[in-house]
Amino acid sequence: MVIFDEFTAITYSGSIGTKGMVDIVQIDRGDVTIQGTVKTGSISFTTAQSATLSLNNTSIINESITTTGNKIHTLAISNDLTTGASGSGSVGSDSNHLKTVQFNGVDSKITIDSEDFYSSITTKTNNQGTAIFNANNGLTDDLGGENLNLKLVQ
Repeated sequence: MVIFDEFTAITYSGSIGTKGMVDIVQIDRGDVTIQGTVKTGSISFTTAQSATLSLNNTSIINESITTTGNKIHTLAISNDLTTGASGSGSVGSDSNHLKTVQFNGVDSKITIDSEDFYSSITTKTNNQGTAIFNANNGLTDDLGGENLNLKLVQ
């Protein structure tokens, strides 16, 4: 388990789980940016305040992204992300949705391999970002925003 519990925003320049998948990456307080690759079973937001986890490299979340608050936590990606690769995970829950998965990179892509995706997917730049839903009956809260369309949804 890797726990980030700084009150102020921090940047971690290394990778997590590349020599053996880490069970959980936990965000306990402020915003966290991880520059390297992340391979983890789960991401857990446990703070009662809004927080953003920024993943700046290709990453895998094998199972779930959990949040203790409803629509206050953001996962920002600048590259490719695969969620629910085990087929059993979820993003958020019926009672505690993730605020958004936000595309920060020009060619950001999320591949969603589980049905339960309780979050919106947004982009900072119009016509950028790809969302691929691999699970049957997949759902999401919302796609894109006003004048900020995703490039591709399939």
